[in-house]
Amino acid sequence: MPNLEEADISSTYPDIYKFVRSVTSVKRLSLCIRVNAEEALYPDGIVFNQLENLKLCPCDSNWSKLFVRLLKDSPNLRELEVSLNEVRSYKMLCGTQVSLENQLNFVPECLLSSLQTFKWTGIHGSLKVMDLAKYILRNARCLKTATILFQPALETERETMIQELLLSFRDMDKISRLPDDLLVKVLLFLPTKIAVSTSILSKQWEFLWMWLPKLEYHNTNYSASEEQRLRSFINLNLQLHRAPIIESLRLKFSLGRSIKPQNIKQWIIIAVFRCVRELSINLFPLYCIENPAKLPSSLYISKSLVILKLKDQILVDVPRMVYLPSLKYLLLKRVTYKDSNSLHQLLSSCPVLENLVVERDEYNHDETLSITVSSLQRLTLKISRGGSFDELVINTPSLKYFKLTDYLGECETELDDDSYSYVFKDIPKLEEAHIDSTYPDIGKFVRSITSVKRLSLCVKVNAEEDSPNLRELEIKLNKDHKASFDDPACLENQLYYVVQSSIPSLERFTWTWIYGSQNEIDYLEKLKKRLLLTNWQNLV
Repeated sequence: MPNLEEADISSTYPDIYKFVRSVTSVKRLSLCIRVNAEEALYPDGIVFNQLENLKLCPCDSNWSKLFVRLLKDSPNLRELEVSLNEVRSYKMLCGTQVSLENQLNFVPECLLSSLQTFKWTGIHGSLKVMDLAKYILRNARCLKTATILFQPALETERETMIQELLLSFRDMDKISRLPDDLLVKVLLFLPTKIAVSTSILSKQWEFLWMWLPKLEYHNTNYSASEEQRLRSFINLNLQLHRAPIIESLRLKFSLGRSIKPQNIKQWIIIAVFRCVRELSINLFPLYCIENPAKLPSSLYISKSLVILKLKDQILVDVPRMVYLPSLKYLLLKRVTYKDSNSLHQLLSSCPVLENLVVERDEYNHDETLSITVSSLQRLTLKISRGGSFDELVINTPSLKYFKLTDYLGECETELDDDSYSYVFKDIPKLEEAHIDSTYPDIGKFVRSITSVKRLSLCVKVNAEEDSPNLRELEIKLNKDHKASFDDPACLENQLYYVVQSSIPSLERFTWTWIYGSQNEIDYLEKLKKRLLLTNWQNLV
């Protein structure tokens, strides 16, 4: 096949000798084949002079044998990809004896003169696999683009692996000759911890990371001694940071060992002084007795802050002087409020707020949740219902998107009457709403969303209300609703009236996420007899 330009082969134990002889003219080759360990692959002297793009999907523990030969015999290779997306490849490669230095007594010509793009998808971090990737990075002299995509399960090892791969580049001196502002942009793609570690590369890199406008610190999986060193490092370097503006500071810490609330407070003060634009604070207690951390009063008068995210062990204690003129995005998840007026006081001081996310947990005992923001366009609420929660008040005339989810917390039990009322002011601009609520005041709610274009509902309603013009009915279940279908009577009572009243007009009935219980199967048989669908196949 002298004119063959592209081949994509996935085969189990092919006649590799005959196959190779037939594709020597190929320019683009994708291989996923098993290699017999006893085979000599193909004779010396066969060369892929035209091959420019090679993709290899390892399928067994002998794959490196073929990989080495293809590197040696493809002198003009420009693009190389190794793909480990499949589970079988992951397991096969774990036992692979990959040592290119031992298998090659010279660097392949393609690495010295032509390879420009190297991509590894699904790298899993074993020492043998890392050695292979580092060998390519270290010896590819013409490399312009290197892409390494890690297995999702390797989050904790990813930082170390990135550091190892970064230090493998053979031409770090060439990289160092790039302008400092460009090198800072390169460092932005790395976790802060890895960016800091580049300071050991050379004198030029020693303080380069201190110009980073975005910083992120956490103590996940840190020992006590590591946590102490991290605290000392931030105390020393944050106040000396050279970036004129800190665009983003993200702090995620467990409190109670070396990191204390006063440390967090001091770091926030520095960030606010440096005109921080995005601030994300996620604090959780190492011991249950820890009190929530109080934020500095300077935070509440920041003129530069655009995005503020506060999660968990944080006390929202709004001072008398509060004004956030630039804040557009505010997230408050499971925080503690000093009193029932704290949230209202904070929101009323955000004149340009556009996006608000509030999660009210089971430990919040305020009876009313009130959201009054004239500029707000997106509102997401997650509410833990309890005996104290009684009313939801929303006054947002500019609102375009609304999502509400309520639930029973872990410490709460189902009450005889856990309903709560909606007080909705006029929201004429609402375009999209997603409601998952057990006992809403459905009458008031429906009257407030007549302008909506996209609506998703999961609510309990009066089963005796008719739907005479209903043409399409969809029941969509999720894991939170499974308990409702353990009782056949409960299932039939909830659907009987809506189905019966809709029979004259109903054309399509869809039920998704059936769990396959006998109760569901029995009910489907009854439903089949009740529905007068033109074609029973319409019951999806």
